[in-house]
Amino acid sequence: MTTGTIRKSQKGAIGLLAVLVAISALGATSTQMFLPALPAMQSSFGVPSATAQLTLSAAMFAMAFSQVIYGPWSDRIGRKPVLFFGLILYVIGTVVCLSAGNVQIMIFGRILQACGGGVGAVLAGAIAVDKYGSKNAAPVISMVAAVMAIGPMLAPSVGGILTDSIGWRSVFVVMLGLGIVVLLVAKLLLPETRRQNQNENNATPGQSLQVFVSLLKSRTFMAYTLNAAFSMAAFFAFISAAPFVTVNVFERPSTEFGLWFVTIAIGYIVGNLVSAKMVKRLGGDWLIAVGSLLLLAATFSMPLLLQVGGWTPWAIFLPAAVMSFAAGLSIPNAQAAAIGHLQMASGTASSLIGFLTLMSGAVASQIVGIMQDGTPWPMVATMVLMGLLSLVAFISRNKVQSLAMAS
Repeated sequence: MTTGTIRKSQKGAIGLLAVLVAISALGATSTQMFLPALPAMQSSFGVPSATAQLTLSAAMFAMAFSQVIYGPWSDRIGRKPVLFFGLILYVIGTVVCLSAGNVQIMIFGRILQACGGGVGAVLAGAIAVDKYGSKNAAPVISMVAAVMAIGPMLAPSVGGILTDSIGWRSVFVVMLGLGIVVLLVAKLLLPETRRQNQNENNATPGQSLQVFVSLLKSRTFMAYTLNAAFSMAAFFAFISAAPFVTVNVFERPSTEFGLWFVTIAIGYIVGNLVSAKMVKRLGGDWLIAVGSLLLLAATFSMPLLLQVGGWTPWAIFLPAAVMSFAAGLSIPNAQAAAIGHLQMASGTASSLIGFLTLMSGAVASQIVGIMQDGTPWPMVATMVLMGLLSLVAFISRNKVQSLAMAS
């Protein structure tokens, strides 16, 4: 292989990584940027907390169902056309949010925006498996997650500053610009990675349904998927309640919430970087086990810190940062193992993982909203529950392996 060929290959890999980061980061960045604006939007429309929470939980429900469509669809017609459809839908939804005159229109716009923004979460994992194979996809997914976390890390600070200085609607102006930029980047740099023989295995919606059923019946696939889903649900329980707790309970400004949130993103970035470096040496299952145990320990430490140290931001953000680090260790490896379970239908597998993950997150966030009593305890209780379920899911996977070896 010549030097020119090597450089061309390296540029292609960097370009693909840039696209995966951009499409993956869009949905998460938009969600995090919106969080500091949530209390101001609630006050502007004069609605209760549970109703305002629908702008987050209803969006996640919608994103979950859209991902069930995106994966099989991309297996049939290719990754690029499905991605462009989602990105255009994101732009339309953002325009609706920007012009919303009441909370009902806002919820509708957020649903459209989430459906569109969620396309990247499905296709990034599928494209990575298409390009590198299931055994080599976990480090790629970890690197993508680490780099793309820079956007969500900065987004709450940007959202808080915009909300406090200009107003909460300015957040959607920035989102609109991001959507247009990501659309252009994908248009210019994204290659089509779906192999032609994937079309033969997933030619019709009926066959896609059969793939879904086979995956749902697989205990190993479900164990990995639910481990990732419940880990992410603990995170969603935190981010859905943390703005309310910080601004309304701890009486801190939206900008301060954004600054505190940087610790969460840093934890996730470091966790993903450690995962990418150590997965070949230690193995994905070892990292999932460590991450699951550490996540559960972090959620249990939060009520202790609140009792000992009082109701201050560090008492919730410090354990949440550890929780994010733990999720960075476990989630990419669990997702890669689950997606690789049926590599010839990686888009379908990725969409089912995304659906179950977002459904878990939406349920967790809405539970917190319904239980909201002006204290941090509904958030804490939900996080502990999700941490327990995540560990149980992984343990069940080990039991399945033991039974298979015994037979």
